[in-house]
Amino acid sequence: MQLAATYLAGRGEDLELAEQWAREAVEIDRRVFGASHVNSGQAVGALAWVLEARGKEADAETTYREAVEVLQKALGDRYAFTIEYKRRLAALLRKRGDEAGAAELLRTIGTPVTRPSRRTMTRTTTTTMPATQPVPTAPPATAPVTEPSAAP
Repeated sequence: MQLAATYLAGRGEDLELAEQWAREAVEIDRRVFGASHVNSGQAVGALAWVLEARGKEADAETTYREAVEVLQKALGDRYAFTIEYKRRLAALLRKRGDEAGAAELLRTIGTPVTRPSRRTMTRTTTTTMPATQPVPTAPPATAPVTEPSAAP
């Protein structure tokens, strides 16, 4: 749902539906992973982006702050997700005329350490496929060679 919501918002299509789906994604992630999990923080950040696209800047600011708080607690200040939402919040603050707030927030952004892998965010299982038989490249050396028969 989160992906669909951001897709609609990015295209400027049906922003009301995008907001509804983004809110549902937040609820689901909080129920499944907990409110302080990385996935929940990203879902909240996606909701903030949709709210901003809808022109609900005050709600978007509050929601971006919530996403940053969750991601800081889950990952720390120097991870890419935390930095991404800090930058989006700073851009929104600047857009709303709060240059000082934007500048202060941007000063807190460090160099990213790394982007966490999916493996560290969610539990996954891996399955292995059975090996296939090799495809023979030439007939065996003992195979008889037959000549094509001539038609009368």
